[in-house]
Amino acid sequence: SEMPDASPGPRDVPARGLRLNPPSALGLPMWCRIARSLARHQPARACGSGPGALWAPGAGAGTPQEHGLARAIWGRIQAAGGGPAEVDARGPGSVAGALRALAKASQASSHVAQFRVAWQTDGSIRWLRFSVLRGARWDKFSEGIGRLDRLTLGPRTDFRSFAKAVKLRCKLARDANAMVVAEGPLADAAAVDNLAKATVVAEVPLVDADTISNLAKALAEMPRLTGKAHAPHYVAVPLQDRLLRVYVRLQSNESNAH
Repeated sequence: SEMPDASPGPRDVPARGLRLNPPSALGLPMWCRIARSLARHQPARACGSGPGALWAPGAGAGTPQEHGLARAIWGRIQAAGGGPAEVDARGPGSVAGALRALAKASQASSHVAQFRVAWQTDGSIRWLRFSVLRGARWDKFSEGIGRLDRLTLGPRTDFRSFAKAVKLRCKLARDANAMVVAEGPLADAAAVDNLAKATVVAEVPLVDADTISNLAKALAEMPRLTGKAHAPHYVAVPLQDRLLRVYVRLQSNESNAH
């Protein structure tokens, strides 16, 4: 099958000097801590979070590191024949870096980088894992986007309430292939009559790590709300280097291969 135009090949190609920011080593086996130290500048592998997981750059990382992670994501996807590639993140800076890298991955390719996000735990340590697939070509993906109906959130918005609002908009969009975009303070409910076949959108400032992290928590909450019948899928894109947009599609689990 056709690979994305921007995929770097079967090897991971993170930016030079990419710093890894795994969870605290407390509670992890000594060998794991030693291996992590020896592999400091290798493609990130989370000792406590499963083999092959990439770690998103943390606070202080910049655009070059995020571009490097985006290239590494496509490398993992290609090596796996379409995915998934797994990206782990802990803390607002790391989570924001992961989402920005996913947005860059979609922006740089003819295919979207489609992902899910869920909480992972190792004892008392928690972090977010993004599981990424090669999605549809952009031309096909764009065909499913309808009239935009925006939702927003801020760094102190209750992410569970925001997730419920996103789910409601998805349900009200009667078209089975309706899209929901989640980006950036919780908006007042719009008239339900205008929501049929709409694409709900939310936009957050691209540099606001706390707000992006709060959005990611809402995305991780969505599967609990939608239940077993439907699975949420996400696609992130940057808008004019100012905003981050995340599209949300609810897909029937009967046709879901992710």
